[in-house]
Amino acid sequence: MNLFKKVMMLLVIGICLSCESDDDATSNALQNIIGNWEVISLVSEEGEEFIEPNEPCFDKYFITEEDARYLEFFPFNDECLSAEDDFFTYPRLSYTYDGTTFIFDDGLFQIIEITENTIKWFHTYEIQDETITDMETLRRIQ
Repeated sequence: MNLFKKVMMLLVIGICLSCESDDDATSNALQNIIGNWEVISLVSEEGEEFIEPNEPCFDKYFITEEDARYLEFFPFNDECLSAEDDFFTYPRLSYTYDGTTFIFDDGLFQIIEITENTIKWFHTYEIQDETITDMETLRRIQ
């Protein structure tokens, strides 16, 4: 019986030590998405491509541990311009990321694939009481 107790105690200790805390998992997942990203592809639910690879201006996401920002660019006279009003900053408390879902600016981003240099996600948001889901592909920028 004494041997049984020792084996059970070792088993319980082993299980406790092998479990990763949720905080560590969230922190590790957050490291994957932190960075500067530009949208290089935007495809609607219907399959219509809005951003083509030869597009001159790409919208950008800037994600840090402290905040997340989004900046919309548009072409004008052979330049890429953005309005400062379009530079949205959201404090860390206003976005969440758990490794599979990123919630930012009232939009839901369901991660399809994330690598060191690319993110592919479904972006679901509402415009005028209509729910829209697009598929965006982003690449890391310096």
